[in-house]
Amino acid sequence: MAVDCALRRGPACRPCVRALPSFAPMNASAAPGALAPISPRSPIAHPLAWLLAIALAHVAVRVSVSPALKWDEAEQMLWSQQLAWGYGAQPPLYTWLQWALNLVFGPSVLALSLLKHALLALTYALMYLAGRELLGPRGAWWASASMLLLPPLGWYSIRDQTHTILVTAMTCGAWWLLLRGLRRPQPATFAWLGLVCGLGLLAKYNFALVAVAMGAAALSLPEGRRALRTQGGWLAPVLALLVVLPHAQWLLAHLPQATEGTVQRMDISAQPRWGRGLRELAAALQAQGYDGRSTIIAADPVLAGILRTRFAQAPVGACSAHEGESPAQITTCVAAAQAQAAQAGLGWLLISRDTRLQPHWWPHALASRAEANGAAIAPQHIRLPYRTLLRTFPADVPPADYQYVWQPPAVAPSGAQR
Repeated sequence: MAVDCALRRGPACRPCVRALPSFAPMNASAAPGALAPISPRSPIAHPLAWLLAIALAHVAVRVSVSPALKWDEAEQMLWSQQLAWGYGAQPPLYTWLQWALNLVFGPSVLALSLLKHALLALTYALMYLAGRELLGPRGAWWASASMLLLPPLGWYSIRDQTHTILVTAMTCGAWWLLLRGLRRPQPATFAWLGLVCGLGLLAKYNFALVAVAMGAAALSLPEGRRALRTQGGWLAPVLALLVVLPHAQWLLAHLPQATEGTVQRMDISAQPRWGRGLRELAAALQAQGYDGRSTIIAADPVLAGILRTRFAQAPVGACSAHEGESPAQITTCVAAAQAQAAQAGLGWLLISRDTRLQPHWWPHALASRAEANGAAIAPQHIRLPYRTLLRTFPADVPPADYQYVWQPPAVAPSGAQR
């Protein structure tokens, strides 16, 4: 009867259908030994939780692999010793953030890696929010995850990038806030957009191209023009200019310094990829008498940045002559650093490495000292084998050669390490 009724059509069949027994769908968790499904409300079910897990995994790997620094990382270790309105050819925001993390974790590979991967995670999160404005949660997830396929984000940013990561995060944030402002215009949204655009300009100068392109795209839409006139859209450019104004004043006062293209002229293509003898260098210097607090003057910025991660209490600098500059600038730079060390009651350590030693660096670095003493000073050598976490180099590979001159303080400062 039930089968016959199920095959028939028409109202007469409806009571029969209601009379059929109902079967609840089998719950997978009811089966013996089955795993309970993850609740949609569980934190690990959210895609951004996996991005956070990836970021933490990258931090753990970076810290455990090598203490060596690439160019951008070493640059940050030098610049983040103090706050300033500008740092050479780069805007200051990334260095300000690095300075803050150094206060918490010390100048270390951990502090460098935490900032970098936190900003990468923020980039993916902001892209997710921007995608959700147009594509819904599922499409937003794919938009965010697809950014991992971009080599500058998925690979090069992990190896050696700083300001580029920050400006990418600010670009995703500005994109999200612009979409939100056009779809649901509110003055607060445009105020946040102006703040993020200002921070983007403090992250990297080429964010100006992004801001101009987004502004032109918004003004090409009736919603954008209406928001600018009546719904607080004017707050975005005004606040962006206010945020960037102090640095703009510094930039105008230091225009040659900010536009010299330092990174392009300093060829780091031959830099070793891994820490070659760096783990033992700090211990070797201390064994030769270095107190861990006195001023360090390195022959190149990468070595200076690496040494700052090993000697967090020491003032660290790099004295070198760029292409087209007189080598006498090395003498001036070293003499100024030595004078500051003497005023602070500190000694000084001059140090170089063979792979990045400019011709005649040592004669110029020691020129002022030789004049004062009336005699030449011979640098000492520390030779350490090349090694990585996973590889020991053959015995026939020449060791890394570090040259140094250590001048102890005339009067040991109180609390100095011995």
